Amino acid sequence: MMRCSWATTPLMIDYHDHEWGQRQTNTRKLFEMLCLEIFQAGLSWETILKRRFGMRQALYQFYPDQLASLAPIQIEQLLMDARIIRNRRKVEAIIHNANIVATMTETFSQYLDRIVPLNQTDEVKLVRQVVKQMKADGFKFIGPNIINSFLEATGYFHHHQPTCFAYRAGVDTVSAF
Repeated sequence: MMRCSWATTPLMIDYHDHEWGQRQTNTRKLFEMLCLEIFQAGLSWETILKRRFGMRQALYQFYPDQLASLAPIQIEQLLMDARIIRNRRKVEAIIHNANIVATMTETFSQYLDRIVPLNQTDEVKLVRQVVKQMKADGFKFIGPNIINSFLEATGYFHHHQPTCFAYRAGVDTVSAF
């Protein structure tokens, strides 16, 4: 079976075949993907996938309301936890962003649907608009690369390569979530 050329290891193949590019609507799942993209900045995606299970354990399964309620001492303890990427700026941004998501009057999916118009042909312009809006809404540690990857991973963009089975199938893969 042909797939996107970046999916070369068992972990990356599993991620590609069962998750990447699939439209997500679950707030926890969307928030997890945003967090993983933030953690990934400067690292390989393989590194993030290898540590994902441990990060889920340490970071309350990425439930925004639970992360938002962390006390400063708990944040300090997180920064010593080898299961996560122990970058203070990233951890603090994720907790800050969890606060925003946890206090939204709409679901995270509804928020994204509102700020990410469908069928946008100029993805570069769209990414810039989404980053600008998210920053205006208070999100931290986001930029064009993180948001572009996030929109690809969560199915807002369809970037499977033309030779990939998921491209031909319209991303008709089986979600692991």
